[in-house]
Amino acid sequence: MIVGLKYFSTLALLASLCLSGSWAVAQPPGIAFSDVELPSEPTAMVANVDGVPILLRDVAETVDNNIQQIIASSGRKPSPEELKMARTTLIRRELRKEIQGKMMYRAFVRKMTGTQPEDKRAEMEQSITSNVRKMFYEQQLPKLLEQYKLDTVSEADAMLRKSGSSLEQQERRFVESILGQEYIRGEMDKDPEIPLPDMKFYYEQNTEKFSRNARARWEQLTALFSRFETKQEARDAIIRMGNEAYYGGNVQAVAKRLSQEPLADETSGLHDWTNKGSLASDVLDQQIFSLPVNKLSQIIEDDNGFHIIRVLEREEAGMLSFADAQEEIRKVLKENIQQEQQKNLITELERKIPVWTIFPDDVPQSKPLESAAVASAETKSLR
Repeated sequence: MIVGLKYFSTLALLASLCLSGSWAVAQPPGIAFSDVELPSEPTAMVANVDGVPILLRDVAETVDNNIQQIIASSGRKPSPEELKMARTTLIRRELRKEIQGKMMYRAFVRKMTGTQPEDKRAEMEQSITSNVRKMFYEQQLPKLLEQYKLDTVSEADAMLRKSGSSLEQQERRFVESILGQEYIRGEMDKDPEIPLPDMKFYYEQNTEKFSRNARARWEQLTALFSRFETKQEARDAIIRMGNEAYYGGNVQAVAKRLSQEPLADETSGLHDWTNKGSLASDVLDQQIFSLPVNKLSQIIEDDNGFHIIRVLEREEAGMLSFADAQEEIRKVLKENIQQEQQKNLITELERKIPVWTIFPDDVPQSKPLESAAVASAETKSLR
């Protein structure tokens, strides 16, 4: 997961545009439309992160493919102006994500290679990435082949290219994602201390999160009126079930064989924790929350049939005590601290890792890429 980005997925965003009937609202939150013209060549450089180029095709192919899918499925073709705005904004979104992921990856490489000479750093980077590439082909590729019922690597690459990607792109992103996230994990405090006063303060400020409805677990036997010609036949059936459960001592075994409640053969008549007031049958709801625990009820009649229940556990409504809530609170506060740590790490990376982009307003501390010239073999060799 790339931290600090809270955008819709490309497909979800495009779908929302299509449903809204207007492609002119394509800007995700935080990204305004820009007058910067996208280069026309797929191999044009649109950003450079610590000496590693990002080409237009790296971010545009998936966007273009998704746009075409949405147009085909919706039957509504946007105007050239709408399409340009949507495409530019979505590519900016993808470029921002790509830059952030590459910054994390480059930070990992810098950390591992340290102050080694340039030729030695390149050799070490190759060694590090080769191990992760091996993981890609040993773990990810077999899953891909199995998922899409493919036999060969070339078939997988052809399938990915149809969706605007490629095996090379998937491999590169896998390597950068694994090593980038490894950098984040290595820099974070994995088990931050949560002071007791902080937990107490959170508990007192979020009392609504720790209020609990009355709830219960129970076993149920049912004879439905719809299964019998007369009401008496239904009563006779529930009596037989009740007697067998009472003398045999196993309500769930009887329910699995004989109860006519929907899915009783799968659930064995067992109902897990259910809040008071959530049942369709008011009669059953009232009985479940008033009968003695662990005792078979008398026959209960509602609009659908006859029932016998046994309440296994019941909890009254009230507040979860601070002592019982501590584990939940500790988990929430730990996640909050780690999210803040991630944000601070990204801010630090933005300061340390040099970035040039055609959209410098999108990446703090970045500089404008003055020219998005067509990349050649020279840029490819930087990868």
